[in-house]
Amino acid sequence: RRVGASAQPPAATPASGTSAPASASASALAATQRPPPTTFLEDIKTLSSTPTFVSALIAYTFYSMTPGVLAWWGPRAGKVIYDISMGFANTAFGAVTVIAGLLGSWLGGILLDAATSKYATPVDRALDP
Repeated sequence: RRVGASAQPPAATPASGTSAPASASASALAATQRPPPTTFLEDIKTLSSTPTFVSALIAYTFYSMTPGVLAWWGPRAGKVIYDISMGFANTAFGAVTVIAGLLGSWLGGILLDAATSKYATPVDRALDP
């Protein structure tokens, strides 16, 4: 039977002598049944036809690629542009990365706290420790 299909109440069993009401058994049946399984290719077709997923996948690909590109080319560009040693370029680029990461995390936390206090729902506030 599929989810949402009407269910007959269970027959009385000798152990209990009673049966559950029809509405209770229908909701219990709906809660325990799962949708039919799909194949891998069906899943891929569904995901690839979802614009939100495709956009997020492309954006995350570029987002993930950016640190690697910057780590590879940043110090080399600093060496060529500013005529500094590769060791100093690597150290300077690493220091800028660490400082920007710390400041960005700190500032992001402040902004998130401010947005949460302004836009949070009562449920959000109840979940926040």
